[in-house]
Amino acid sequence: MALERSALARAAAVLGTLALVAGAALTLWRRAGAAAAPERRVLLVDLSRSMRARWSDPAAVIDRIAQASGAREVVAFGAEVARCDAAQLRGLVHGFDGSATELAAALETARAALGEAGRRTLLVLSDGGFTGEDPRSRLAELAREGIGMRWIEPPARERSELVLGEARAGQARVGAAVALELPLALLPAPSDRAARTLEIEVEHAGATQRSTRALAPPLGAAPDAHGWLSWPLRLEIGPLEAGQTRVRFTLAGQAQAQRELALVPAGSRPRAAVFGPLSGLGALADGPEWVAVDAVRLARELETFDLVLSSDASFAGLPSEALEAWIRRGGAWIACAGPANFPQDWGEHGVARLLPLAPAGAGLAPRDVIFLLDGSGSMVGDPWKTARAALQPLADAAGSDERLFVRSFAAALGPAQPLGPGVPAADAPGGPTALCDALAALAREPAQRERLVVLLSDGEDRGGKEALARAAGIAQALSGARITLAVIAIGTHANTELLRALSSPGQELLRCPELSSGLESAALEALFRRALGARQWARDLPGLVATQDGPSDFAAALAALDPGRPLARCAALRARAGARVVLVTPEHAPALALTRAGLGWTAAAGFDPSLAAFDPWDTLALFLARSRGPERPALVVRAGRVRVEGLAADPLGWARAELRASDGARAELALAQTSGGLEAQLAAPLARHAWRELVLAPGTPREQSLPWPAQADPEDRLPRSELDASERQDLPAREVPAVAGEGPLALALVGAGLAFSFLGAALGFFSRVRAAGGTKF
Repeated sequence: MALERSALARAAAVLGTLALVAGAALTLWRRAGAAAAPERRVLLVDLSRSMRARWSDPAAVIDRIAQASGAREVVAFGAEVARCDAAQLRGLVHGFDGSATELAAALETARAALGEAGRRTLLVLSDGGFTGEDPRSRLAELAREGIGMRWIEPPARERSELVLGEARAGQARVGAAVALELPLALLPAPSDRAARTLEIEVEHAGATQRSTRALAPPLGAAPDAHGWLSWPLRLEIGPLEAGQTRVRFTLAGQAQAQRELALVPAGSRPRAAVFGPLSGLGALADGPEWVAVDAVRLARELETFDLVLSSDASFAGLPSEALEAWIRRGGAWIACAGPANFPQDWGEHGVARLLPLAPAGAGLAPRDVIFLLDGSGSMVGDPWKTARAALQPLADAAGSDERLFVRSFAAALGPAQPLGPGVPAADAPGGPTALCDALAALAREPAQRERLVVLLSDGEDRGGKEALARAAGIAQALSGARITLAVIAIGTHANTELLRALSSPGQELLRCPELSSGLESAALEALFRRALGARQWARDLPGLVATQDGPSDFAAALAALDPGRPLARCAALRARAGARVVLVTPEHAPALALTRAGLGWTAAAGFDPSLAAFDPWDTLALFLARSRGPERPALVVRAGRVRVEGLAADPLGWARAELRASDGARAELALAQTSGGLEAQLAAPLARHAWRELVLAPGTPREQSLPWPAQADPEDRLPRSELDASERQDLPAREVPAVAGEGPLALALVGAGLAFSFLGAALGFFSRVRAAGGTKF
């Protein structure tokens, strides 16, 4: 027995030694292999306008630097970030969006490209400028992770850079000239003495006047710490005519360097921005000027309009914060219910909470909503994924009395699954299409609640012509089972004859021509929502009835427009607190209402301009625009100085105001009377804060809010934020071993070796002690 213990001890010791040797060898082999592995390099290239403006041929300069760097992978950045190789970089230079310098995002992309281990170096071609997120924390993280950094100094500047700031104007009045100011900044290059020319276009009523102006800094202008020379260009336009005048400033030879200013003088015809289709809006000679806008133009030119009318378009595209502030200080918004926004956009959220009407929703019969998806062979793959993606957002759109389910059918009707994350997760079952059989089976199932079935199908049925003969009986069975069938026909060759025959009476047949990829999921989601909210629409109304709840002259004007004409549809709405309902349906449900929002108005209509039998929009727009008053205060902030134009001071020559920020910060401000306005100089800490609004006469019934001017485009903010020379130091790369593969195995071998060695030593010691004591086993 003693011999057996000794042998076991020796075996454990041998195993431990072998494991230790193997672990040590594997570790040495890993280190040798890592040392032999080539260094991984990624080149980070700044393609913003500020970089490209340095050279007459930026593509050639940047390509030469990329080839000399030896890096195969490149991360290009400006307002966007893109990964490419050195050969593709030259083609990116001219078409890349250089309106910003997102250095922080580019560093994160470069870190992913470098990988997690090995010797890694990031080469950076940049002047250190950045916009958006401060990149300093990302640079510190890269250093902690052992990533080397080498900054490539851009070659000497060949061209001067001239930047246009945001143009501003004083008070504009019909028949009077208006003073304009365009901030300019120049970063000169000694070798570039070329003159710069500014092209000016003044457009009114389709006629355009063009002029040019030579640009040069004034004598004695001193550069700032970054080398920029800044000065304002002042000029006068006028006298102004009624309506909109647009002024465009463009640097000659640089079409992308452009600024535009819209001037609408006081006393002009009211201007109404239309967000959505223009169809159904009449243009009266003495009515408002209806101007079609998209989301970008509305956000940019909101201040030039007297009123905003949103027709059949989603509220998601409205600039909510700016629109609400504009309304509260005297603007007007008419919201029209349309399939694209009702009921999903009319809840107690965002700017919609200012409206006097809300979805009736509550009080409707509880129901189950079943999305019935065609799972036949034609739906397998991308079409099924598209339908699944479109269903996911609908769980939040259901009313409190609705339960949402998903079912599929092919040869047979599948089970119901509650709609939620990942449902339906399985792919389409595939196989033949038994559409009529599936609907008949659904009608036979017992149910305690009303059911809406939203069918997504191309209308093909394996029964062929017999399916159409069965359709009337199936539709009757569905009605008897309290099932409303709404259909979304997919494909350009859908069997619409069969689908219409199966649909419940009064239901609209919706179409989705293509269903092949995720690109169509948004359109399909809109169709699903449309079917989901269909019961919140009253259809084929005989007309509307004017009430006496609104202002008497406005109610009389509406009554004179004959609201009793037939109406194709009207949303089911309820009045919110404070609403003044001026039109109702024959069932006395509100159809049009007004309410005050601060100094402005909001109006909500259950119908939209496309229903042209009754057109109250000119009358409503003129009434709301009239209520704003001719003069509106305007806020200008320049170099820490606040100026309010169009506001009278109190008898003592000053006005009380308050600065408010989104983070809750507030500061009082006293505005002193000067020529043409009220002014105050901000203290340095206040000038640096990100304010949201300036509130005039705070805490009084006359309180009104002026939005804080938006910052200039990031590339035009001067001086630009940038890393100084001390923050752009080169750092050596550090070898980082991989935390995977052989590393854990080497550790395991060393651990096992130590364990076996300890076990062998313990057994040997125990055997000797027992043998010395004469113990036998």
